[in-house]
Amino acid sequence: MDSDRRGLRGIHFLGIPADLSKRKNNRMTQISVAVLFLSVSLISPIMGIMPIPFTNDIEPSEIPARIEASTIINFVASPSRVYVGDEVTFYANASSDVSSSLTFTIFYDARLANSTNNTQSPYSVNNTVNPGSIVTKFTYDHIGNLSYTQGTCFQAKLYVGDGTNTVSETILVYVVENAPPSFTRRLPTGMTADPGVPVNLSVGVEDVDDDELTVTWDFGDGSPVATNSTGPAASGVYANQTHTWDPDVAPGWNEADPIYYWLTVTVEDSEGHMISSLTNVTIYLPYNFVPNITLVSSKNESSPMSEVTFYASALDLEGEALTWTFTFNNSVSIYHTEVYHTDVAPPGTNLSLNITHTFEEVGNYTVTLYVSDALIPDQIFPHNISVRAKVTVTLNYAPLAMMVISYTAPTLILDEVNTTVNVTFTAKANDVDGDVMTAVWDFGDSSDTVTQQSNGGTKPFDFIQSHGYNKSGIYNVTVIITDGRDGHEVTRYLLLVVNSTNQAPSIVSFALGMSERTYALPGSVVTFTLKIHDNEMDPIDLYWNFDDNGSILHVQTTDYDSSGNVTITVNYTYNLSDEYHPVVWITDNQIGIGFHNISYTMRVVVSNFAPSADRVWDAWDYVGLMLLLGSIGGLILRVLILGHYRKCLDQHAMTLDEYQLRMKDLKAAYRKARASAKDDAAKSALNEKYISDKNDLKSMLRKRTDIPVESGKTGILGGDL
Repeated sequence: MDSDRRGLRGIHFLGIPADLSKRKNNRMTQISVAVLFLSVSLISPIMGIMPIPFTNDIEPSEIPARIEASTIINFVASPSRVYVGDEVTFYANASSDVSSSLTFTIFYDARLANSTNNTQSPYSVNNTVNPGSIVTKFTYDHIGNLSYTQGTCFQAKLYVGDGTNTVSETILVYVVENAPPSFTRRLPTGMTADPGVPVNLSVGVEDVDDDELTVTWDFGDGSPVATNSTGPAASGVYANQTHTWDPDVAPGWNEADPIYYWLTVTVEDSEGHMISSLTNVTIYLPYNFVPNITLVSSKNESSPMSEVTFYASALDLEGEALTWTFTFNNSVSIYHTEVYHTDVAPPGTNLSLNITHTFEEVGNYTVTLYVSDALIPDQIFPHNISVRAKVTVTLNYAPLAMMVISYTAPTLILDEVNTTVNVTFTAKANDVDGDVMTAVWDFGDSSDTVTQQSNGGTKPFDFIQSHGYNKSGIYNVTVIITDGRDGHEVTRYLLLVVNSTNQAPSIVSFALGMSERTYALPGSVVTFTLKIHDNEMDPIDLYWNFDDNGSILHVQTTDYDSSGNVTITVNYTYNLSDEYHPVVWITDNQIGIGFHNISYTMRVVVSNFAPSADRVWDAWDYVGLMLLLGSIGGLILRVLILGHYRKCLDQHAMTLDEYQLRMKDLKAAYRKARASAKDDAAKSALNEKYISDKNDLKSMLRKRTDIPVESGKTGILGGDL
């Protein structure tokens, strides 16, 4: 009976008239229906038509059943929950005990939201053997039209027919939109924090779609945002951050007033869904102390175009960054401003900042320093404090000094008796402004400088200094006189020559040692042996130039024997074949009798072969030698004559300088008298008187009366008119 009922339900489902099913005993009718069903089942997959059309009046399950030959073993969708646009795979298998083939028909959207069959549902048809299984794929382009607590879904329905009977099974496929994330633990809506103290922050988040989440932290204080990236968050995760709020407060801010920041935490999933949390952060500030500052100028009075230095210092108990502003006021307006910044420093550190300024015009100036523990434009009271310095600029002239330094000395010659020359120097200067003048003496012998000061006033002042020299030489004596103002330094100098009776060194012998006697092989050692004599046994400096572009060799020696001779041996190697002319300069660093700086040139032949002939002196060599000997002899004769003159003048208690001055005065007096003479007779008488007086002076140079008067007409005394 049940078998017959199922058969009739199948007939109704195929669209056969209902009254036909009531003809139970009509065998031919049943055969016709079976043939019709089989024909539709076989033809519909080929023709692409729906083999089992839905009607809205009754479901196939409501048709009276007969004996069921087909069985659906399994019908599933994977995954059973997807998003719009995701692909779903459907698996089905079935069997039949009356047929060798099966037809699988799947309607992917079988039911509408009003619980009626969807006649427009997409579907697929697959034929298999018996038993059979299929795998099909389908992509839903919109969310499900049915709604349950788990979300929106579609009803998918499978029909399996074996030619005799058709069975069905229904499953649900959830097709949903991606849901936004959510907080499992939020930050409080309000919190407090101390400035400069780190705060640990944490939120809990989750996403039912198991998306990875990005947590963004905006701390509201202008600092860079921070982010956390989570993994799949279906089971909930925590995002943590540490932040320090350290507000930069403008001067004048009332520390009792708190500072507020808005902390925003934003959570975003991979689909662009965002949620956020807002927290008000309150910061209470500690009291901030103002800096302590000073300003001192290098001088309170200056002259135009003179530079003045200003020494500034500041101390801030909190060690904050400071802004230093210098303003220059000329009693009318601020004409110049300079701004500097110093970075943070350890609390209580004393900082220094020095600047210079040139005042170009006469006037009274006020320099004001403002120091603030905040940057422009927030420099307002009370955190912007100031100090002042005043500078008066007036016209002032540099000291006036005579052109040269004058000096007096009994003699400028060192000998065995007078081992020190004492010289008195005088520099005369005055200051028209009456400023106190300072003189700094440098005597040119590496001794310490000496400083003197005048008494002030406009009268000329004599700066007098005495100094002793115990070594001959040329000394550059300088004195710098100033009134203490920049650019008012006046320098005077004197080249002082201190002579002596020291005799010049001389070369006693020279020997040249070479590997081949008359020449040297490349790479062999050449020996230079020089024997020098010096009466006073002064330290001897030798400077060797070996004529091969090498460096100068300096040798100093004091290794004298009892006769005043010293022998110097120098070894040198020439690596290249050539003819060299090495030179040695010799000096005892004295000024006295003869040439105290001499040189000697040698000849060295370096070769792998013996030279054809040694060099022979020519006429120019002998002329040079004669000139050298003549010059030495002339200097010796001059020193002897000068010594003789000085001894003769000593008998008359007169120095050579005084003698020359008297001779000069005599000549000047004669010229003046001759210019005022009225006739030739008077001029002739004056000439005779001049010659007589001049001869009287010249007689002082003669130790014996038999020395002719005419012997002194030239040379050091000059000549007649």
